[in-house]
Amino acid sequence: MPKKGGRRRKRRTHVLDHPNAESDKLPKSFVFKMGKVPPAIQTLVQDIRRTMAPYTADKLRDNRKNSLKDFIHVGAPLGVTHFMVFTSTEKHTNLRIARLPRGPTLSFQIEAFTLMRHMHEFQRHPVDPSLALKHKPLVVLNNFSSAEDHIQLLNVMFQSLFPPIDLQTIKLQECRRVVLFNYDKEANLIEFRQYVIRANPLGLSRSVKSLVKAKIPNLAKLNDISDFILGAQGGATSESEVDEATHITMTHERGNQETKSAIRLAEIGPRLTLKLTKVEREVCEGDILYHAFVSKTPEEQAQAKAKREGFCSLKRKRRQEQDSNVARKAQRDLQKPKPSSDAPDVSKPRIAPRGKIIRHKQRPPSQDAPVHQS
Repeated sequence: MPKKGGRRRKRRTHVLDHPNAESDKLPKSFVFKMGKVPPAIQTLVQDIRRTMAPYTADKLRDNRKNSLKDFIHVGAPLGVTHFMVFTSTEKHTNLRIARLPRGPTLSFQIEAFTLMRHMHEFQRHPVDPSLALKHKPLVVLNNFSSAEDHIQLLNVMFQSLFPPIDLQTIKLQECRRVVLFNYDKEANLIEFRQYVIRANPLGLSRSVKSLVKAKIPNLAKLNDISDFILGAQGGATSESEVDEATHITMTHERGNQETKSAIRLAEIGPRLTLKLTKVEREVCEGDILYHAFVSKTPEEQAQAKAKREGFCSLKRKRRQEQDSNVARKAQRDLQKPKPSSDAPDVSKPRIAPRGKIIRHKQRPPSQDAPVHQS
Protein backbone atom coordinates (compact mmCIF):
# COMPACT_ATOMS: atom_id res chain seq x y z
CA MET A 1 0.00 0.00 0.00
CA PRO A 2 1.35 3.50 -0.74
CA LYS A 3 2.17 5.82 2.12
CA LYS A 4 0.92 9.36 2.60
CA GLY A 5 2.12 11.58 5.44
CA GLY A 6 3.80 8.74 7.32
CA ARG A 7 0.66 6.61 7.27
CA ARG A 8 -0.41 3.97 4.86
CA ARG A 9 -3.25 4.95 2.60
CA LYS A 10 -5.69 2.20 1.70
CA ARG A 11 -6.25 1.77 -1.99
CA ARG A 12 -9.29 -0.06 -3.28
CA THR A 13 -8.30 -2.98 -5.46
CA HIS A 14 -11.71 -4.45 -6.21
CA VAL A 15 -13.24 -4.00 -9.64
CA LEU A 16 -15.39 -0.90 -9.84
CA ASP A 17 -18.66 -0.78 -11.70
CA HIS A 18 -18.56 0.21 -15.30
CA PRO A 19 -18.75 4.03 -15.42
CA ASN A 20 -21.12 3.92 -18.40
CA ALA A 21 -23.35 1.14 -17.07
CA GLU A 22 -26.27 3.52 -16.59
CA SER A 23 -25.85 5.24 -19.96
CA ASP A 24 -25.71 1.90 -21.78
CA LYS A 25 -29.35 1.28 -20.83
CA LEU A 26 -30.53 4.58 -22.29
CA PRO A 27 -31.95 4.69 -25.84
CA LYS A 28 -29.56 6.18 -28.38
CA SER A 29 -30.53 7.12 -31.91
CA PHE A 30 -29.19 7.94 -35.35
CA VAL A 31 -31.22 10.45 -37.39
CA PHE A 32 -30.16 10.62 -41.03
CA LYS A 33 -31.38 10.81 -44.60
CA MET A 34 -30.85 8.37 -47.46
CA GLY A 35 -30.77 9.29 -51.10
CA LYS A 36 -31.55 12.67 -52.55
CA VAL A 37 -33.90 14.82 -50.46
CA PRO A 38 -35.02 18.48 -50.75
CA PRO A 39 -33.29 21.16 -48.65
CA ALA A 40 -36.34 21.44 -46.38
CA ILE A 41 -36.02 17.76 -45.44
CA GLN A 42 -32.34 18.27 -44.66
CA THR A 43 -33.33 21.03 -42.24
CA LEU A 44 -36.02 18.76 -40.79
CA VAL A 45 -33.37 16.11 -40.11
CA GLN A 46 -31.38 18.65 -38.09
CA ASP A 47 -34.51 19.66 -36.15
CA ILE A 48 -35.30 16.04 -35.28
CA ARG A 49 -31.73 15.58 -34.09
CA ARG A 50 -32.20 18.50 -31.72
CA THR A 51 -35.46 16.94 -30.55
CA MET A 52 -33.81 13.59 -29.83
CA ALA A 53 -30.99 15.26 -27.87
CA PRO A 54 -29.04 14.67 -25.72
CA TYR A 55 -28.78 10.95 -26.57
CA THR A 56 -28.33 11.19 -30.33
CA ALA A 57 -25.49 11.78 -32.79
CA ASP A 58 -26.04 15.47 -33.53
CA LYS A 59 -22.98 15.69 -35.83
CA LEU A 60 -23.57 12.50 -37.80
CA ARG A 61 -22.40 12.84 -41.40
CA ASP A 62 -24.54 11.07 -43.96
CA ASN A 63 -23.71 10.71 -47.63
CA ARG A 64 -25.90 9.77 -50.55
CA LYS A 65 -23.63 6.78 -51.19
CA ASN A 66 -24.05 5.39 -47.66
CA SER A 67 -26.20 2.30 -47.31
CA LEU A 68 -28.20 1.13 -44.33
CA LYS A 69 -25.57 -1.53 -43.55
CA ASP A 70 -22.95 1.20 -43.16
CA PHE A 71 -24.95 2.87 -40.41
CA ILE A 72 -25.64 -0.50 -38.74
CA HIS A 73 -21.91 -1.33 -38.64
CA VAL A 74 -21.10 2.10 -37.21
CA GLY A 75 -23.95 2.19 -34.69
CA ALA A 76 -23.55 -1.32 -33.27
CA PRO A 77 -20.33 -0.62 -31.27
CA LEU A 78 -21.81 2.67 -30.01
CA GLY A 79 -24.91 1.03 -28.55
CA VAL A 80 -27.38 2.71 -30.92
CA THR A 81 -30.91 1.42 -30.37
CA HIS A 82 -33.02 3.36 -32.91
CA PHE A 83 -32.74 4.58 -36.48
CA MET A 84 -34.84 7.43 -37.87
CA VAL A 85 -34.40 7.41 -41.65
CA PHE A 86 -35.80 10.11 -43.95
CA THR A 87 -36.29 9.38 -47.64
CA SER A 88 -38.01 11.32 -50.39
CA THR A 89 -39.69 10.41 -53.67
CA GLU A 90 -41.40 12.45 -56.34
CA LYS A 91 -44.74 12.20 -54.54
CA HIS A 92 -44.09 11.71 -50.83
CA THR A 93 -41.56 12.06 -48.03
CA ASN A 94 -41.23 9.00 -45.81
CA LEU A 95 -39.90 8.31 -42.33
CA ARG A 96 -38.79 4.92 -41.04
CA ILE A 97 -38.23 4.24 -37.34
CA ALA A 98 -36.29 1.02 -36.75
CA ARG A 99 -35.45 -0.73 -33.49
CA LEU A 100 -31.98 -2.25 -33.40
CA PRO A 101 -30.73 -4.91 -33.67
CA ARG A 102 -33.71 -7.14 -34.54
CA GLY A 103 -36.52 -4.74 -35.39
CA PRO A 104 -39.34 -3.99 -35.86
CA THR A 105 -39.47 -1.15 -38.39
CA LEU A 106 -42.32 1.35 -38.66
CA SER A 107 -42.77 3.16 -41.97
CA PHE A 108 -44.60 6.50 -42.01
CA GLN A 109 -45.70 8.87 -44.72
CA ILE A 110 -45.12 12.51 -43.77
CA GLU A 111 -48.33 14.33 -44.65
CA ALA A 112 -47.18 17.77 -43.40
CA PHE A 113 -44.38 19.29 -41.35
CA THR A 114 -43.27 22.65 -39.94
CA LEU A 115 -39.65 23.50 -39.17
CA MET A 116 -38.42 25.00 -35.93
CA ARG A 117 -37.34 28.24 -37.58
CA HIS A 118 -40.81 28.68 -39.08
CA MET A 119 -42.36 28.28 -35.62
CA HIS A 120 -39.91 30.85 -34.30
CA GLU A 121 -40.80 33.34 -37.05
CA PHE A 122 -44.58 33.16 -36.65
CA GLN A 123 -44.70 33.36 -32.86
CA ARG A 124 -45.31 36.70 -31.22
CA HIS A 125 -43.09 35.88 -28.24
CA PRO A 126 -40.63 33.20 -29.39
CA VAL A 127 -38.70 31.18 -26.83
CA ASP A 128 -35.05 30.15 -26.99
CA PRO A 129 -35.08 26.32 -26.61
CA SER A 130 -31.30 25.81 -26.41
CA LEU A 131 -31.29 25.22 -22.64
CA ALA A 132 -34.38 22.99 -22.68
CA LEU A 133 -32.98 20.78 -25.44
CA LYS A 134 -30.10 19.75 -23.18
CA HIS A 135 -32.51 17.78 -20.96
CA LYS A 136 -34.52 14.68 -21.78
CA PRO A 137 -38.20 15.37 -22.51
CA LEU A 138 -41.39 14.21 -20.89
CA VAL A 139 -43.27 11.94 -23.33
CA VAL A 140 -47.06 12.27 -23.51
CA LEU A 141 -49.09 9.79 -25.58
CA ASN A 142 -52.75 10.52 -26.30
CA ASN A 143 -55.37 8.12 -27.76
CA PHE A 144 -52.99 5.14 -28.04
CA SER A 145 -55.13 2.87 -25.87
CA SER A 146 -56.66 0.93 -28.77
CA ALA A 147 -56.56 -2.88 -28.72
CA GLU A 148 -55.24 -3.10 -32.28
CA ASP A 149 -51.79 -4.61 -32.58
CA HIS A 150 -50.23 -1.86 -34.66
CA ILE A 151 -51.52 0.86 -32.29
CA GLN A 152 -50.01 -0.94 -29.30
CA LEU A 153 -46.76 -1.27 -31.23
CA LEU A 154 -46.80 2.47 -31.89
CA ASN A 155 -47.29 3.10 -28.19
CA VAL A 156 -44.28 0.96 -27.24
CA MET A 157 -42.06 2.34 -30.00
CA PHE A 158 -42.70 6.00 -29.19
CA GLN A 159 -42.06 5.39 -25.50
CA SER A 160 -38.78 3.59 -26.20
CA LEU A 161 -37.46 6.47 -28.33
CA PHE A 162 -36.79 8.62 -25.25
CA PRO A 163 -35.21 7.86 -21.85
CA PRO A 164 -37.66 6.79 -19.14
CA ILE A 165 -38.54 9.12 -16.28
CA ASP A 166 -38.05 7.95 -12.70
CA LEU A 167 -40.59 9.72 -10.51
CA GLN A 168 -38.58 8.96 -7.38
CA THR A 169 -35.37 10.67 -8.52
CA ILE A 170 -36.53 13.24 -11.08
CA LYS A 171 -35.98 16.88 -10.18
CA LEU A 172 -38.53 19.52 -11.07
CA GLN A 173 -35.80 21.76 -12.49
CA GLU A 174 -34.93 19.06 -15.05
CA CYS A 175 -38.44 19.02 -16.56
CA ARG A 176 -37.81 21.54 -19.31
CA ARG A 177 -39.77 20.25 -22.33
CA VAL A 178 -42.63 17.98 -23.38
CA VAL A 179 -42.97 15.77 -26.45
CA LEU A 180 -46.56 14.99 -27.47
CA PHE A 181 -47.84 12.21 -29.74
CA ASN A 182 -51.55 12.43 -30.51
CA TYR A 183 -53.38 9.76 -32.53
CA ASP A 184 -56.42 10.83 -34.54
CA LYS A 185 -58.46 7.67 -35.01
CA GLU A 186 -60.88 9.14 -37.56
CA ALA A 187 -58.19 10.48 -39.89
CA ASN A 188 -55.70 7.71 -38.98
CA LEU A 189 -52.97 10.33 -38.47
CA ILE A 190 -50.36 10.92 -35.77
CA GLU A 191 -49.60 14.47 -34.68
CA PHE A 192 -46.21 15.29 -33.18
CA ARG A 193 -45.60 18.44 -31.11
CA GLN A 194 -42.82 19.71 -28.85
CA TYR A 195 -43.21 22.30 -26.08
CA VAL A 196 -40.94 24.11 -23.66
CA ILE A 197 -42.08 24.21 -20.03
CA ARG A 198 -41.92 27.63 -18.38
CA ALA A 199 -42.61 28.33 -14.72
CA ASN A 200 -43.73 31.92 -14.12
CA PRO A 201 -43.84 33.13 -10.49
CA LEU A 202 -47.27 34.13 -9.18
CA GLY A 203 -48.15 37.24 -7.23
CA LEU A 204 -45.81 39.57 -9.10
CA SER A 205 -46.86 42.59 -11.08
CA ARG A 206 -45.73 43.29 -14.61
CA SER A 207 -43.23 45.91 -13.52
CA VAL A 208 -41.57 43.63 -10.98
CA LYS A 209 -41.45 40.79 -13.51
CA SER A 210 -39.65 43.01 -15.98
CA LEU A 211 -37.04 43.78 -13.33
CA VAL A 212 -36.70 40.11 -12.35
CA LYS A 213 -36.16 39.15 -15.99
CA ALA A 214 -33.36 41.75 -16.25
CA LYS A 215 -35.34 43.93 -18.67
CA ILE A 216 -34.56 47.65 -18.53
CA PRO A 217 -37.85 49.65 -18.48
CA ASN A 218 -38.30 53.20 -19.72
CA LEU A 219 -38.05 55.43 -16.60
CA ALA A 220 -37.61 58.77 -18.39
CA LYS A 221 -40.98 60.19 -17.28
CA LEU A 222 -40.80 58.94 -13.68
CA ASN A 223 -39.22 60.60 -10.66
CA ASP A 224 -38.44 57.46 -8.65
CA ILE A 225 -38.36 53.68 -9.02
CA SER A 226 -41.31 53.46 -6.62
CA ASP A 227 -43.46 55.30 -9.17
CA PHE A 228 -42.76 52.51 -11.62
CA ILE A 229 -43.49 49.68 -9.19
CA LEU A 230 -46.52 51.22 -7.44
CA GLY A 231 -47.89 53.19 -10.38
CA ALA A 232 -50.49 52.32 -12.98
CA GLN A 233 -48.14 49.90 -14.69
CA GLY A 234 -47.93 47.76 -11.56
CA GLY A 235 -51.36 46.17 -11.87
CA ALA A 236 -52.00 42.47 -11.85
CA THR A 237 -51.62 40.51 -15.04
CA SER A 238 -53.92 37.98 -16.59
CA GLU A 239 -51.90 35.22 -14.94
CA SER A 240 -53.74 35.87 -11.69
CA GLU A 241 -56.86 34.32 -13.22
CA VAL A 242 -55.20 31.09 -14.32
CA ASP A 243 -56.74 27.82 -13.23
CA GLU A 244 -55.39 26.57 -9.92
CA ALA A 245 -54.54 23.22 -11.54
CA THR A 246 -51.66 24.89 -13.37
CA HIS A 247 -50.10 26.21 -10.14
CA ILE A 248 -47.19 24.32 -8.60
CA THR A 249 -44.98 24.90 -5.57
CA MET A 250 -41.31 25.39 -6.44
CA THR A 251 -38.68 24.36 -3.89
CA HIS A 252 -35.29 26.03 -4.09
CA GLU A 253 -32.01 24.34 -3.27
CA ARG A 254 -30.66 27.54 -1.74
CA GLY A 255 -32.96 27.17 1.25
CA ASN A 256 -35.24 30.04 0.31
CA GLN A 257 -38.94 30.05 1.01
CA GLU A 258 -41.12 27.99 -1.30
CA THR A 259 -42.84 29.96 -4.05
CA LYS A 260 -45.84 29.25 -6.26
CA SER A 261 -45.47 29.32 -10.02
CA ALA A 262 -47.80 28.96 -12.98
CA ILE A 263 -46.90 26.43 -15.67
CA ARG A 264 -46.82 27.68 -19.26
CA LEU A 265 -46.17 25.69 -22.44
CA ALA A 266 -44.55 27.31 -25.47
CA GLU A 267 -44.36 25.36 -28.71
CA ILE A 268 -40.92 25.29 -30.33
CA GLY A 269 -41.45 22.79 -33.14
CA PRO A 270 -40.95 20.92 -35.29
CA ARG A 271 -44.45 19.78 -36.19
CA LEU A 272 -45.07 16.47 -37.91
CA THR A 273 -48.22 14.87 -39.27
CA LEU A 274 -47.54 11.17 -39.87
CA LYS A 275 -49.50 8.29 -41.34
CA LEU A 276 -48.48 4.72 -40.59
CA THR A 277 -48.14 2.75 -43.83
CA LYS A 278 -46.22 -0.42 -42.99
CA VAL A 279 -44.77 -2.46 -40.12
CA GLU A 280 -41.90 -4.89 -40.79
CA ARG A 281 -40.65 -7.54 -38.41
CA GLU A 282 -36.89 -6.87 -38.81
CA VAL A 283 -34.72 -3.83 -39.57
CA CYS A 284 -36.21 -2.54 -42.84
CA GLU A 285 -36.93 -6.10 -44.00
CA GLY A 286 -38.70 -9.28 -42.97
CA ASP A 287 -42.36 -10.23 -42.69
CA ILE A 288 -44.90 -7.45 -43.12
CA LEU A 289 -47.00 -7.35 -39.96
CA TYR A 290 -49.24 -4.46 -41.05
CA HIS A 291 -49.89 -2.61 -44.29
CA ALA A 292 -52.25 0.33 -44.67
CA PHE A 293 -52.94 -0.13 -48.39
CA VAL A 294 -52.45 -3.85 -49.14
CA SER A 295 -54.22 -6.72 -47.39
CA LYS A 296 -53.25 -10.35 -48.11
CA THR A 297 -54.92 -13.63 -47.31
CA PRO A 298 -53.05 -16.22 -45.21
CA GLU A 299 -52.30 -18.21 -48.39
CA GLU A 300 -50.76 -15.18 -50.08
CA GLN A 301 -48.72 -14.42 -46.99
CA ALA A 302 -47.41 -18.00 -46.92
CA GLN A 303 -46.45 -17.79 -50.61
CA ALA A 304 -44.65 -14.50 -50.07
CA LYS A 305 -42.80 -15.94 -47.07
CA ALA A 306 -41.73 -19.03 -49.03
CA LYS A 307 -40.52 -16.84 -51.89
CA ARG A 308 -38.55 -14.66 -49.51
CA GLU A 309 -36.98 -17.68 -47.78
CA GLY A 310 -35.98 -19.11 -51.17
CA PHE A 311 -34.34 -15.85 -52.12
CA CYS A 312 -32.45 -15.74 -48.81
CA SER A 313 -31.26 -19.35 -49.18
CA LEU A 314 -30.07 -18.66 -52.73
CA LYS A 315 -28.23 -15.58 -51.49
CA ARG A 316 -26.50 -17.60 -48.75
CA LYS A 317 -25.55 -20.31 -51.25
CA ARG A 318 -23.98 -17.78 -53.61
CA ARG A 319 -22.13 -16.19 -50.70
CA GLN A 320 -20.69 -19.58 -49.69
CA GLU A 321 -19.60 -20.28 -53.27
CA GLN A 322 -17.92 -16.91 -53.49
CA ASP A 323 -16.08 -17.44 -50.19
CA SER A 324 -14.90 -20.89 -51.29
CA ASN A 325 -13.64 -19.50 -54.61
CA VAL A 326 -11.73 -16.75 -52.83
CA ALA A 327 -10.16 -19.26 -50.42
CA ARG A 328 -9.19 -21.58 -53.31
CA LYS A 329 -7.55 -18.71 -55.18
CA ALA A 330 -5.60 -17.64 -52.10
CA GLN A 331 -4.38 -21.22 -51.58
CA ARG A 332 -3.29 -21.44 -55.21
CA ASP A 333 -1.35 -18.18 -54.93
CA LEU A 334 0.50 -19.54 -51.90
CA GLN A 335 1.53 -22.70 -53.76
CA LYS A 336 2.70 -20.79 -56.82
CA PRO A 337 6.57 -20.54 -56.95
CA LYS A 338 7.91 -17.06 -56.41
CA PRO A 339 10.36 -15.55 -58.96
CA SER A 340 14.02 -15.20 -57.98
CA SER A 341 14.90 -11.85 -56.43
CA ASP A 342 18.41 -11.79 -58.02
CA ALA A 343 17.24 -11.48 -61.59
CA PRO A 344 15.97 -7.98 -62.42
CA ASP A 345 12.45 -7.61 -63.70
CA VAL A 346 12.81 -6.27 -67.23
CA SER A 347 9.12 -5.57 -67.66
CA LYS A 348 8.93 -3.01 -64.84
CA PRO A 349 11.06 0.17 -64.86
CA ARG A 350 13.12 1.16 -61.83
CA ILE A 351 12.98 4.61 -60.21
CA ALA A 352 16.32 6.32 -59.69
CA PRO A 353 16.96 8.31 -56.47
CA ARG A 354 16.55 11.60 -58.35
CA GLY A 355 13.26 10.59 -59.88
CA LYS A 356 14.62 9.44 -63.23
CA ILE A 357 13.26 6.29 -64.75
CA ILE A 358 15.90 3.68 -65.57
CA ARG A 359 15.02 0.96 -68.00
CA HIS A 360 17.04 -2.18 -68.46
CA LYS A 361 19.00 -2.13 -71.67
CA GLN A 362 18.55 -5.19 -73.76
CA ARG A 363 21.63 -6.61 -75.41
CA PRO A 364 21.80 -6.21 -79.20
CA PRO A 365 21.49 -9.43 -81.12
CA SER A 366 24.78 -11.16 -81.97
CA GLN A 367 26.07 -11.06 -85.52
CA ASP A 368 26.34 -14.84 -85.56
CA ALA A 369 22.76 -15.24 -84.56
CA PRO A 370 20.36 -15.88 -87.42
CA VAL A 371 18.10 -13.02 -88.39
CA HIS A 372 14.52 -13.95 -89.15
CA GLN A 373 12.80 -11.96 -91.84
CA SER A 374 9.12 -11.96 -92.45
